[in-house]
Amino acid sequence: MMSAPGILSYSYRQRAPIERLVAHLHRLGPRALAEFLDALSVAHGIGPAIVRQLEQYHRLDRLTLAALRGDRFAPAPTRRVGGA
Repeated sequence: MMSAPGILSYSYRQRAPIERLVAHLHRLGPRALAEFLDALSVAHGIGPAIVRQLEQYHRLDRLTLAALRGDRFAPAPTRRVGGA
């Protein structure tokens, strides 16, 4: 069974509002994030999958991730206006 593409594969226009919501959730802190994950777990019966993902992310090094700019969303694409 193939899984559906994740929200990070959406176009920038589709993804930008989601990124703003995610950033807001992050600013609310760990308790809000835990409540959000718990709600997903209950609504979709995916508690064990969430715990596995959390365990995988726990192995990431925060400083290495930051050095690779993996701790932030990609900048908005720029559009070229005019000719060559």
